[in-house]
Amino acid sequence: MMQKKQEKVLLQLIFLIIAFLFTWIILGFENLNIFNINWTLYDDATADYLSWIYFKNDIWRFPIIGANPNFGLGGSSTIAISGTIPFLALIFKPLKYFISNNFNYFGFWFFLCFYLQSYISFLLLKKLTKDEIYSFIGSIFFCLSPIFFNQIGYHYSLAGQWVIILSFYFFCNENTNKKFSYNIFLICFSTLIHFYFTMMLSIIYCVIAIFDIIDKKNFLFHFKKIVILIIIILPTMYTLGYFAIPIQDTLGFGYGFYKLNLLGPIDPSGGNLNGTILWSRFISDIPNATAGEHEGFSYLGVGQILLLVCGTYFFFKKIKKNKIIKNLPYITLLIIMFLLSITHKIDFGNYNIINLDLNKYILAGLSWMRASGRFFWPIYYFLIFFSIFIISKNLQKKKRTLFLTILLFIQIIDISPGLTNYLFGGSFNKKEYKLEDPIWKQLSNDYEIVSSTYIKNGSNEFFKIIGFLKSKTPKTEIAYLARFDRKKLIETRYNNYKNFYEKNIDSKKFYVINNYGHLNHLKFLTKNSKHAILKRNNIWLLLPNKSEIMTEKDFINLKNIEMKKVKLDDKINFTYNSLNKDLSLFGLGWTYDLSTNGIWTDGNNSTILFNVENLSNGFYFIELEIEPNLLKFDQSIEVLISGEGVYSKKIKFNNSNDYKNKIIIKFNKKKIIDEKYLFLNLNVSGAVSALEVRKNPDVRKLGFKINSLIITN
Repeated sequence: MMQKKQEKVLLQLIFLIIAFLFTWIILGFENLNIFNINWTLYDDATADYLSWIYFKNDIWRFPIIGANPNFGLGGSSTIAISGTIPFLALIFKPLKYFISNNFNYFGFWFFLCFYLQSYISFLLLKKLTKDEIYSFIGSIFFCLSPIFFNQIGYHYSLAGQWVIILSFYFFCNENTNKKFSYNIFLICFSTLIHFYFTMMLSIIYCVIAIFDIIDKKNFLFHFKKIVILIIIILPTMYTLGYFAIPIQDTLGFGYGFYKLNLLGPIDPSGGNLNGTILWSRFISDIPNATAGEHEGFSYLGVGQILLLVCGTYFFFKKIKKNKIIKNLPYITLLIIMFLLSITHKIDFGNYNIINLDLNKYILAGLSWMRASGRFFWPIYYFLIFFSIFIISKNLQKKKRTLFLTILLFIQIIDISPGLTNYLFGGSFNKKEYKLEDPIWKQLSNDYEIVSSTYIKNGSNEFFKIIGFLKSKTPKTEIAYLARFDRKKLIETRYNNYKNFYEKNIDSKKFYVINNYGHLNHLKFLTKNSKHAILKRNNIWLLLPNKSEIMTEKDFINLKNIEMKKVKLDDKINFTYNSLNKDLSLFGLGWTYDLSTNGIWTDGNNSTILFNVENLSNGFYFIELEIEPNLLKFDQSIEVLISGEGVYSKKIKFNNSNDYKNKIIIKFNKKKIIDEKYLFLNLNVSGAVSALEVRKNPDVRKLGFKINSLIITN
């Protein structure tokens, strides 16, 4: 008995050492320091880290303990809908009373994942094969899985793939009650890691439970289990903050785009911070049909491909009808997961072979699984452990151990080009995010909130001010959230617009100016006011009631900002990226839409502004080619056009009149601002959102799209 305990302790120690070595090799010694946070600041991981420190530095909130309202004020932010790994955030938050500096636990999370990924897979294989050495070798396959490393390079929380393996391990329990009870607990616990795992585990549970009901006629047993699951999981999700946003805002673009390619399991093209990386020494990159198929990265590796081929051969070699029936739950599960991962748009390499039209309500439900390529992970791990198990049943002990060892060496040799990209912090950020101008320290003292002239989730401004957010953690309307309350965010955007137009700027906020069109517009709106517009660390800022801090250089910089010059009869066509050009014609109140490749009025007020100093004095006409956004049969959109030197005009669009997709506006060049700056103010009423007509979850009130502009006489 004592010897067995010692063996178990030694085994645990071996896996802990392996986990630490992997963590050290992946992070590098420097990044093991919990106070070194720079390596976490890239792409989605930036939002994960900032969500964590905002949550850590905030007060405890009840009843939604996962609430994180200071990070994205209008977006109902919570740790549940970020990549913070909620159970670790809750465990480590109390340490703020003992550790004053910001720190991260993501390195510890990697250590935990390496340990559990290897140890649980070992337990699973040992349970099936009764062979410790064989199982130990097999567990290394799981620990070196390319899909596991790929998430370490992108989404930290999704490295918790050990929960999938643990679910399989629980289902191998011969005690029916324990089998399903343990998985209910695991489903609930998965909400404390990432909801993608919750969805995967729920599907696995339901499929196996349904077949168990058919086999044993134990409906009441499973009904009780489901009731227990609901009783536990709903309060857990509520307190974490899963229900802090409306259900329609949990839907997102991506289903049918972020998916699995049919050739994904043999395509070695993955990625991390450094871009695309090839995971194979023997197989070349296979072109994909869409860029979104990187989310379906599922390269097996040559060693695991050979493992799967051998396992499949042995399985079908001795196949019997009763064997198929016995494995029908798992076959059904694999089919369901596979169909979800490839979606309704099926690609073979760079060829689309099937493209089905889905009902919008079905598509809305499936959009919870927006990155559906991830649903191949349970298939991936099932095929590995099942192949290892089948081989163990068909080869003698020494032969199977030698055979598996050879395949492991082949696997390591093949995937070594991918692994080398993850050595000693190579897949993590090395860039320093510092805003060194002393004004940033002053801003954190003078204002409560940092905002933007164009509030948008994951905007360019977010990445520009990372250095400020990570050091000061001010309340911010500039954030990057996985899911957010779209209505609250848009209302905040529109409220900012309203205050700008009415020259009633909120003095509790300072603003990062989104683009040059906004900068030009605000330069005129704030003229002769107490507000400052200045540039620091290559970022333009609007600072309410701070005009006294503007230096001579600031005034010169502002004066030198040019406005787009428009020539007579020079037609300008617009696309969705016209907003972000240095010499943009679009002031406040505009947004872009990728699906229509266009620029749209956004809210009630929008302004077009440009320089016409090249024109001689006289009367001219502006022709705007537009498309009104009429989403309802009885809808009317009215546009009131005004401005200095502009002949005011009201136009009404509806489905009953024969309108033309053109607006013609007359102006007197001599009466415009300084006889050179023309401002077209568009007051739009009657616009409705796509959500109101159940077209999609977009809550923006888009009035009309502008396609082109030309000045004629």
